[in-house]
Amino acid sequence: MKTILKFLARHRAVLLILVASTALVAIEGWREWTSRSDILGHTQRDALNVADLVNYHAQASFELAEQTIIATTLLLEDGVHTTTEDSLPRIIAAQARNAGYLQGIFVYGPDGGVIASTAAPPIIAANGAAAELVARHRKDSAAETLFDGLMRDINGEWMTVISRRVTADDGSFAGVVAAGISSDRLSAVYSPLAIGDHGSITLMTRKFEVVARGPGNDLIIGTVPDMTGSKLLDDGTTLILPPLNGSPRVAAIARNERYPIISISTASTDEALADWWSGAIPRFATMLTIVLGLTLLGYRLAQQIKIREKSELALREREAEFRLLAENASDLVERFDKKGRRVYISPAISRLTGHQAEELIGKSAYSAIHPQDLPAVSQARDRLLSGLSSQETITFRRQHKDGHQLWLETSLRVVEDQSKSFGVVGVTRDISSRKALEERLEIMATQDGLTGLANRGAFDKALAEEFERAHRTGGSLALLMLDADRFKRFNDDYGHIAGDNCLKAIASITQDAARGSGDLAARYGGEELALLLPGIDHRAATGIAEQICRRIFALDIPHERNLPWKQVTVSIGVSVLRQEDHLSATDGTWLIERADSALYRAKARGRNQWILSQPEAARMVG
Repeated sequence: MKTILKFLARHRAVLLILVASTALVAIEGWREWTSRSDILGHTQRDALNVADLVNYHAQASFELAEQTIIATTLLLEDGVHTTTEDSLPRIIAAQARNAGYLQGIFVYGPDGGVIASTAAPPIIAANGAAAELVARHRKDSAAETLFDGLMRDINGEWMTVISRRVTADDGSFAGVVAAGISSDRLSAVYSPLAIGDHGSITLMTRKFEVVARGPGNDLIIGTVPDMTGSKLLDDGTTLILPPLNGSPRVAAIARNERYPIISISTASTDEALADWWSGAIPRFATMLTIVLGLTLLGYRLAQQIKIREKSELALREREAEFRLLAENASDLVERFDKKGRRVYISPAISRLTGHQAEELIGKSAYSAIHPQDLPAVSQARDRLLSGLSSQETITFRRQHKDGHQLWLETSLRVVEDQSKSFGVVGVTRDISSRKALEERLEIMATQDGLTGLANRGAFDKALAEEFERAHRTGGSLALLMLDADRFKRFNDDYGHIAGDNCLKAIASITQDAARGSGDLAARYGGEELALLLPGIDHRAATGIAEQICRRIFALDIPHERNLPWKQVTVSIGVSVLRQEDHLSATDGTWLIERADSALYRAKARGRNQWILSQPEAARMVG
C-alpha cells in the first residue's frame, strides 16, 4: 500500500494529465454526440413543420373543393326544376374556376348517370364506385359533405373525391355533386418541400391509402404501404420508421382534425448528418493527437507542476488585488463595518461628493442617503448581513457638499480579511447624467412634442385609471373633447407654422382649464384635444367648456373661411359619467363615444359651441 501511495505521489502530475486527457476526450465525445442529437432534433422539427404545412395545405385544398361543391349544390337546389343540361356545365365551370387542384366537378342524376362535368368528355363515368357514391347519398338524406376517398378517373388518374347530396324542393333525392382533387397536382406541390434529396412527403387517408407523394411516385398512389416496424411515439407526432435501403429515417406525422387524412414527412438520417460527419472525424482526430502529445509531455512536466501551482496561487492573489485597484481607480471605493460605518474611503470621495475622506471616516453611510431611498438601501444591507446575498447593487440620492443633488450607484460585496472579520466593500460611481437622461426620456414618452400637453398614450392610461376609480367609488368623471373648427382650411390659408401656433394657443387655454393634479389636458389626435375632469358634475363641466370656448374666441385669431365669425373657434363635446351610469358604462370608451358624438353634433349645429351628451344641452358662443 505504501508503495502504491508513494508511486501516486511521485507521478501525480502524470496521472493528472492522463485524467485530464481522458476527460477531454470524454467532453469532446459528449459535445460531438450532443451536436449530432441537436442536428437530428432540428431535422425532426423540420419534418414536423413540413408535415404540418402539408396538412394545412391539404385541408385548404379540401375546404376549397368542399366550398365549391356546396355552392354548386345550393345553385342546383335553387334551380333544380329550371336548370337545363346546357346550363349545368356553365354553372359548375363557374364554381370550379378558382379551385386550382380540382381534377373536375361532376353532377350525377338521381339514377346515377353523369349529367354534367367540368371536362368534356366527363372525366368520371357512372362506374361501380360512382354508383356506390350515388346510392349512399340516396339512402342518407342529410345534407352533409362525404369524404369518398380515392378513385380513378376513366383515364386511370387518381383523385380524392368528396361529394354532397342535391335535394329537390319536395325533399326528394335529385342527384349528387362530386369533386375530384388531383393526386398528381398535389404531388407536384409537395415535391419541392421534401427535406433533402432523399426525403419524402406523403399524404394518406386514415386507412393509410396513399393520396399524394412528393417526390412523385405514381406506382404507390392508391396503395397501402407496408408499415411493419413503424411505431408512433407518445408525443403523437414522432414516427419511428424502419430503415429504407439500409438508411435510417427521421419521420413526423400530422393528423387533420377536419378530414380523414394524415401527412407524413421523412428525411434521411445519413443525409442530415453528412456535414456533421465531415467535421466530426477531423475534429476528433485532432483532439486525439493533442491528447497524445499532452500524455508524452506529462512526465517532463511532473517536476514543474508543484512550483507552477504555487506561482499561480500567488499570481491569482496579486491579480485580484490589482484588478480591484485597476478597474475601480476612477470610482469611489469604500469599506464598511457591520453597522454601516466607513472604515476606509478612497481619495475619489473628494471628486465625487466634495468631502474629504477625513470628514467621513468612522461615520455612518446611511446619514447622507435621501430618506426616500433609505428603505431600499436598508433591505440590501439586511440581505448581505443575513447571508441571503453576497453582492448587491443599489441606486440612491445624496447631496453634494455644495448642496446640489447627486444620483449614485454603488456595488456592494461581502468580504472577509485575514482575521475573518465581516466587512462590505462598496464601489460607487456618479450616474446623475444617466438619471437626467432617463427622466427626460420618460417625459418625452408621455408628452406631446408640439403642444406640451399629455400625449395619447398618457391620456389613455389616465382615462383608464380615473374611470376605474370613479367606478369603484361611485364618483363622477367628465370628459371634454375639443376640435378647432375648419382647421384644415386654416392650415391651407395661413400655413402649417401658423397652424402649429394656433394649436399651441388652444392647448394653452385648455391646460389653464385644468383645475389641479387630477385633471389632465391631452392632445387626442391632430387638432383634437381632450380634457379629463374627475369629480365634477355636468354643470361644472359645461361651465368649463363655456369658459374655454369664450377664451379661444377672445384670442381673435383671424380665420377668413370660418364663417360667419372669420376667426378661430372651437367646438366641444361634453360627456359626464354620473352615479346612475355606472351599471351601463364598462370602460373609458363609454365617455369617449358620448363626448365624440356630442362634438360632431356641435359641428353639425354650426360650430363655435359646446354640447352636453346627457342630459343634452348646448350653447353657441359669439
